[in-house]
Amino acid sequence: MKRVIVSSAIVLMAATGVSMAADLPQSEPAYADPAPAEVMGTPWAGAYAGAAAGWTWSGTDTNGGANSVDGDGVSIGAFGGYNFTYDHFVFGPELSVNYNDIDNKNATTRFESRWDTEARVRAGYDMGFFMPYAAVGVGFQDGKLTDRATNVSDDNVHTFVGATGGVEAMVADNVSLRAEAGYRWSNHKNYNFGGTSSKTDVDGAVAKVGLSYHF
Repeated sequence: MKRVIVSSAIVLMAATGVSMAADLPQSEPAYADPAPAEVMGTPWAGAYAGAAAGWTWSGTDTNGGANSVDGDGVSIGAFGGYNFTYDHFVFGPELSVNYNDIDNKNATTRFESRWDTEARVRAGYDMGFFMPYAAVGVGFQDGKLTDRATNVSDDNVHTFVGATGGVEAMVADNVSLRAEAGYRWSNHKNYNFGGTSSKTDVDGAVAKVGLSYHF
């Protein structure tokens, strides 16, 4: 009889404990806050440097003793700059230095140009991995005119203003490819040939492709 009473008491206590546990407030399962979505930055912001190659047309326009010469040739150089960004707009300064292989002549005059350098400001529109842009700048270009009859020559450095349009695209991590074309308007310089003065400018167009590394 005692065994029956003890067993019944144990069963009753167990049932009561289960009932009380069921009546206790249940804690909500813990959930971690979702990880914030990764914010993708523009690939264009920051410093960059690269190399470019193309063609330069620098025809001379002479008023004086020497005839005008259409000069054109290969241009190879290096450039570097920094891009600032605001919303989808990209803008910043850029400096380039180039070697030119321009050596042309007509019946009376030979024209040569070996280098130019330009400081400009670019402004583009960020379309992800593609950016159209425009640029304006000022620079310097050398020029040398030679009278072929007397072999007398004179050289000068011209100041020019340039306007350029182009497109640039990211082709790999931190690497972009660009293509651009523009025009330059230079000032006039006096070239002297044994007492004869020729007032000459070296206006012309430029077309280039370039490869950039973005730091």
